[in-house]
Amino acid sequence: MKSTIRWISLIIVLSLGILTTAQDFPDGLIAYTPHENCENYCLSRILIVDPNTGDTIEIQAPEHSLIYGESLNWSTGQHYLLYWTGDYKAHIADAQTGENIGELEFFRDENLLNRVSYDWHPSLPLIAFIYISDFETETPHYSLHLFDITTQQWTPLIENDVDLRPSSLQWSPDGEKILFRRNEADRYSESDLYIYDVATQNVVNLTNEPVRYGHPDWAQDSQRITYTLDSRVFVMDIETSESEEIYNFEDIRIGGSEWALDDNALLIWTHDTRDEANNFESYLINLADESAELVLEVPPFFSGYDISPDGTAVVYFSSPTNPKNVCILSLITREESCLDGEKAYMVSYPAWGN
Repeated sequence: MKSTIRWISLIIVLSLGILTTAQDFPDGLIAYTPHENCENYCLSRILIVDPNTGDTIEIQAPEHSLIYGESLNWSTGQHYLLYWTGDYKAHIADAQTGENIGELEFFRDENLLNRVSYDWHPSLPLIAFIYISDFETETPHYSLHLFDITTQQWTPLIENDVDLRPSSLQWSPDGEKILFRRNEADRYSESDLYIYDVATQNVVNLTNEPVRYGHPDWAQDSQRITYTLDSRVFVMDIETSESEEIYNFEDIRIGGSEWALDDNALLIWTHDTRDEANNFESYLINLADESAELVLEVPPFFSGYDISPDGTAVVYFSSPTNPKNVCILSLITREESCLDGEKAYMVSYPAWGN
């Protein structure tokens, strides 16, 4: 995996505070927008935390702009952090110093903001972007571009393709392919999975059904993906396009699946609205015997989670009311620890760097 787990027993008493349970966590920094006691959220800061040492770095948005908490995205190696602000700009910050080092100016319309998808290349300072241009027209253009951090140059990959309408992209771990969804115009319930091959510049259609494929995710071998389909979880071999149904939650619709535990398991998140408590639930599916175990249940108004780089833990925001605790659950031991420092608001989403 991308990093190794350090299992050394110690008690951490540093600037962030004391962890409620003394344990070691997977390597990697955690970023989130902390709660502030002021009106209208006031989310103008990003806090970067090392959960093993308690060390923190703060990023202040330019001119105290509102930060979209769900936009935090780490580059490989945790050198850069990308985030959006309320003035419809994308910013790149140096995660080691907290200094903002650049802006992306292509956000020309406020309607673009919620329709942008992006992902960092696994080894190079490149960002793949999908966004909509000429949004006010009746036939908006859906484009896939690369942005080079070093040269500040844009390179079009798929440009002005009204029919393709790409969304929700993700680089393969080997950096050779980009997985994305194609959404039908004005039909959110329908989508298909595609791959853009960077070397050949070919677009490969993986699926072709009038349904919505949920949250695809690459395995570390860059040969398999996992995705969800209503209540079912699948694994696909991209070379053969053959899929295997791994688990069926019957009448519970699931939102997505991610590889975990060295690609020996899948992490599934569900939201069963029939449940009186209306909680979000997380299941871990063991690929060896295709069994599912409930590992985490969180209250309504759950804002999101992120899995550690090695797939052995998740960071999420706990508690039913605001501000929320920043907590970590080990998928190996099922131990939970919450950071006793600044808390988060429901509009913030954690991002665990790799």
